[in-house]
Amino acid sequence: MRPRYISTSRGAWEIGLIFSQTVRLANVGTSQLEGAILAVDEINAGGGVNGLPLSPIIRDDSSDPARFLELSDLMLREEGVNVVFGGSSPEARRAAAPLFERRNGLLFYSGLGDGFDFSPSVFCFGLLPNQACGRVLREACGPETKDVFILYRDDLLSRGLRDCLARDIERTGGAILGEATISDQPADIASAVARIQVSNAAKVLLLMSGPEAAAVLQALGAEARKPAIATFGVSEKDLAALDDAATGVLTVSTYCASVQSPVADAFNARFARRYGRGTRPNAYSEATYCAVWLFALALEQAGSLDSDDLHTALLGMSLRGPQGQVAIDPETNCAGLWPRILRWGADKRFEIVAEARRALVPDPFLVAHPDMGH
Repeated sequence: MRPRYISTSRGAWEIGLIFSQTVRLANVGTSQLEGAILAVDEINAGGGVNGLPLSPIIRDDSSDPARFLELSDLMLREEGVNVVFGGSSPEARRAAAPLFERRNGLLFYSGLGDGFDFSPSVFCFGLLPNQACGRVLREACGPETKDVFILYRDDLLSRGLRDCLARDIERTGGAILGEATISDQPADIASAVARIQVSNAAKVLLLMSGPEAAAVLQALGAEARKPAIATFGVSEKDLAALDDAATGVLTVSTYCASVQSPVADAFNARFARRYGRGTRPNAYSEATYCAVWLFALALEQAGSLDSDDLHTALLGMSLRGPQGQVAIDPETNCAGLWPRILRWGADKRFEIVAEARRALVPDPFLVAHPDMGH
């Protein structure tokens, strides 16, 4: 049965929410959806925007970039929605960006960013390589980077991170003992773990999240000699189901429930009330939460869902978010973010090991970091 929608003409601002709620990226997509719905609830409870509530249309792209493109096209072409929050992977964002440009829509993307891409119709709120690599991951690895093994998926994000890190390690006089691409196949994972053991690498950079990352962590945790492991983009949802194998794992992220500030404490409490006691927000839910709130502020200023008016209002707009002050860079349409190094504890919570003292400016094309480029 086709769902019923509330159009703007009938008293609401319609927005689309298209996330990967099932299959491989479910942990990312469900987190994004939770953050979006919490923001919508808060905005509507406060009277909406200019007296009208936000009315979300929710879809699941099943972790398939082609399906994300198809659902985005349906919303823009048939359902009259020109603002979409969605995309749980760089592949999904890149697949849909030309569509939003052609149809003059706006896409708010809160997944991890791979860089080397720009669309005037896309606003990005996820960590970019320049905000996570360099000194941030070097600190996660320790002062020495001469005994590192890199594991990554054969996808846009993992390949981009691998290239940036390899150049950064080489530039600082380090060396990579070995590297491997892996899939979700058990044989792939077993082979990679065996190669790590043979290499005697003391540190592993795991440049992926999701079920593959969880499987690698479980396998490495069962080994007699467990290397130090630093990850990128792994969230509480990825690690919560694991046993002690994940204890001590580091990740680079923008947010976890251990962040302490009046804004973060209030956000964590509202999140728990909305989704159940013991439920904790992560970087994906926080990023999407900020994206929806920034959109609402722009909509209040623009007074309509006209894409050009919204775009003008969004450039340079900022918000005191749970992670810190989040501002949209008018040159890149990306957000300045607050990267943190987190360590997973035996209590199944992240503790903050280190955090940026200021928001890191987005540099998707590594203009200020040419040594990290492709």
